[in-house]
Amino acid sequence: MGTTVMELTADGQETLTMTVAQFYSLPADQFAYIVKTYYSSIVRIDSPLENLSLLKSFALTNVSPLTGVTPASRDDMIAIYLGSASDKTIPITVDTVTAVNTILGLPALTPEETADIQAKAEDVRLAILSGHG
Repeated sequence: MGTTVMELTADGQETLTMTVAQFYSLPADQFAYIVKTYYSSIVRIDSPLENLSLLKSFALTNVSPLTGVTPASRDDMIAIYLGSASDKTIPITVDTVTAVNTILGLPALTPEETADIQAKAEDVRLAILSGHG
């Protein structure tokens, strides 16, 4: 994957200059902000199936399958993958999180984890919808 970077130019314009590993290591809210704001300039995993595969691998091992990624938190990483795997036009609900978790055969989540992942994944989904246009 390529490099994404964010810096301020002399004329006050922001450009992105962070690696993909740094990008995927962000908390979900920061990830969503960058997706929404810089959609056409970023490198991200767009494939829903690839995101589901990454979600499953991470949820089963708690180790990022992406080289160099240090997740901000377990919920953030799962939410980024789930929000990226989802149809950008269909809201992610608590039931969505529970269904995907069950279908993928992942360890049970607490109600608090489910709600946290849902809120963060929905933010990522909305950012993709907004950025995609």
